[in-house]
Amino acid sequence: MTRSFPRKGNSDTRGNVLLVCLSVMLIASFIVATALTLTHGISRNSNRSTIRNASTQMALGAIDMAFSSWREIARRQWNTPPTTSDLAAIRQAVITDFGNEPGYSISNVSVSAVSPQLAVLAGATTPVAAFGPSDATTSYYYLASADVTASFLGGPLTTHVRRLFEKQIISPWNYAIFYDDDLELHPGASQEITGWVHTNGVLYTAHSLLTFDSKVTDVQGWSINFMPGDGAHNGETPVSPNYQADIPPAKDTNHQPFGIDPWAVFAARYADGSNDGWLELIKRPVAGKTDPQTDARYY
Repeated sequence: MTRSFPRKGNSDTRGNVLLVCLSVMLIASFIVATALTLTHGISRNSNRSTIRNASTQMALGAIDMAFSSWREIARRQWNTPPTTSDLAAIRQAVITDFGNEPGYSISNVSVSAVSPQLAVLAGATTPVAAFGPSDATTSYYYLASADVTASFLGGPLTTHVRRLFEKQIISPWNYAIFYDDDLELHPGASQEITGWVHTNGVLYTAHSLLTFDSKVTDVQGWSINFMPGDGAHNGETPVSPNYQADIPPAKDTNHQPFGIDPWAVFAARYADGSNDGWLELIKRPVAGKTDPQTDARYY
């Protein structure tokens, strides 16, 4: 009689293989679940960042538009700081200014006068001045705000953007030279300028005999060269002037001399066209006429 007996260990081997397969499947499932969770998280954060960036750009655009309106009001009131009430009519940006993006809305676009410590001044409260190197150099501050709300996974995502505007009144006596056009400086002998120098045009300097001891600014560029059309220096090689290492000539924004546009300031009281522009600053007011800019005159 012949009998067949199973080999020892076959059942144990099959059981071990099954356990290994289950372990591999469990680990694979865990890896897949982790990858899906990570992908979802990355996608969520990416969408959030995209929305946040778009909202920030819209808010900054709204504040830029508000700045243009604020600057025009501040320019007209050159010698007095506008109050929060004066700024109530500032240009309010709307979502259509940015392509009417679906799911976005703009709110709280405003400009308010603040104290030097940035406390908001309501209504017609006159802003308090912050003083510079002298009592004649003052700054007034304004807080601009814009909020953009966007839909994000069924809930609102609001971006708050704030920016500080500064209205600065600088004494003209801080400047050694203030020029409203292209400025060419070429001394015949050694010259040292200790005060500020500014031009709203291009600054031309081409001699090492010239030394700047204070800040030098231009609006349209600084050229170490002779001004086009200058025939008095033919054959000379332009050389850089001397200046302080920590304050080299630099770009600046366009400044209105004395902080005002004389044609605009005096236009209202000279309906007959006799406005003399800058000369009005040193002339006496016309007798018998109301002069709202008396304190703008230096006579």
